Amino acid sequence: MNRLQYLTALLSLTVGSLHSHAQATQTSPLEIADATETATYPVTHIAGLSGTTSNLKGDLSLSQTALRFTSAGSHVEIPVSHIEAISIGDERVETGGGAGLILRLAAPPLGAVTQKSIDLLTIEYRDEDGGYHGTVLAASKDVAERLKGQLSSRLMTADGALTPPCQKQATNPTAIVLEPIAVSGVQLPAEYRALLYEDLVAKLHQEAPSTSFVRAGDRNSGPGCTGMTLKLTVTGFKKGNRAVRSSTGPVGFLTANTSLSVHIDLTDSSEHTLISAGASSNNRIDRESLDITSMVASRVSKRVVKATSTLESRKKVS
Repeated sequence: MNRLQYLTALLSLTVGSLHSHAQATQTSPLEIADATETATYPVTHIAGLSGTTSNLKGDLSLSQTALRFTSAGSHVEIPVSHIEAISIGDERVETGGGAGLILRLAAPPLGAVTQKSIDLLTIEYRDEDGGYHGTVLAASKDVAERLKGQLSSRLMTADGALTPPCQKQATNPTAIVLEPIAVSGVQLPAEYRALLYEDLVAKLHQEAPSTSFVRAGDRNSGPGCTGMTLKLTVTGFKKGNRAVRSSTGPVGFLTANTSLSVHIDLTDSSEHTLISAGASSNNRIDRESLDITSMVASRVSKRVVKATSTLESRKKVS
């Protein structure tokens, strides 16, 4: 199931869940005026919460000390003191699901009525070991704005302190630390930056399960911990327009596509370059624009795994 499908599922959540939640509590969470009380909001988890699957509807609650995501069989808590940034973006989704897509392809001018915009809440935070995470949640506009307003004044301030030296005896030559996504010369929404990082982590673990990949800032990522450093810099981005696709049909798949380009830098502990190359992808079919991060992450991970495998083979021969 791609991100289009579970973003579409949110549309029923934002209406149905808010209605049923208000019936159960007799008070809508949006009516809570006192920010010191615990408020609960319906959201859909897209990516980034450890131990939680994508396409998962649940409740996000905010107290004085923590932000909590709760769903059937899942409970994740982020201390407020660990949150570094919170941003709001938006995305257009199909309201008619598969039926809406078929209708739009059959009669493009009618497709515009199947479009609706939702808000994406991006939360960047550090785990208990200091590792960077980017979490993206889909929510209704009023929920996203309320949460951002409540959290903005309580965000932690990055002190720029260096990661402490590794406590291990020696460097792990096969371990790779993943630096946060950098951006050069383009405007990249926070949700794409966070999703690209999380998709890269997931793809690398999938492609090379025996290799250790360490998040930036983790206490095991400091000097003497890892043998390599991977950094992605976004050099090009164009967000597709689903409304244009709706009104132009197949032609819109080419004129309103989403594209993402990155530069890959993989260096060893001596700062010798192992990879310095570009990678890009174009979403030219009727898929959710957010899927572009997974497509690029897949290409990058294959390049990284190939390069590190070649390096290991050379070491064994020598």
